[in-house]
Amino acid sequence: MDFDLSDDQVALRDGARELLDGMSPAIRVRAVAGSDARWDEALWAGMVEQGWLGVALPESEGGLGLGAVELAVLLEEIGRHAAPVPFLSTVLAIEAFRSAGDAATVEQLVQGERIACVAWAHDARERLGPVAFAPVADLAVVVRTDGRSGTVDAFDLTAAPEARPSAE
Repeated sequence: MDFDLSDDQVALRDGARELLDGMSPAIRVRAVAGSDARWDEALWAGMVEQGWLGVALPESEGGLGLGAVELAVLLEEIGRHAAPVPFLSTVLAIEAFRSAGDAATVEQLVQGERIACVAWAHDARERLGPVAFAPVADLAVVVRTDGRSGTVDAFDLTAAPEARPSAE
């Protein structure tokens, strides 16, 4: 069995590395971390322009129609650069809203028009702690699991307060 990346996957990795080398060098990551910005909007725009948010989404739904390996290639490069963007949480939210049949929200997420955060709880009653990118998110996905099964709820944080996830 061959576990090497295909030529297309290598090209995706190299393109991602080039974009991130140019837009997310360590000095810029430190500058964003030390500012009130909380995330790099210019880098986010570059990633959206490349179609990265829809990498694993079928073309018929506005994505690139690639797969989990290509998503992993992008995640590896984003992690390698410590890029201050809500990529993973937004990709997870795309799948959550897709599963819920909310095509309009999926399209907004893929186009970078909305930002998502993901909160995890290991118990249905566990209080949710700090959530990465929550201050800039307008959508939230809350995953609660007991180790055997779980629930995934998606919320629009711009909706009325009673529609938002509980902190408990």
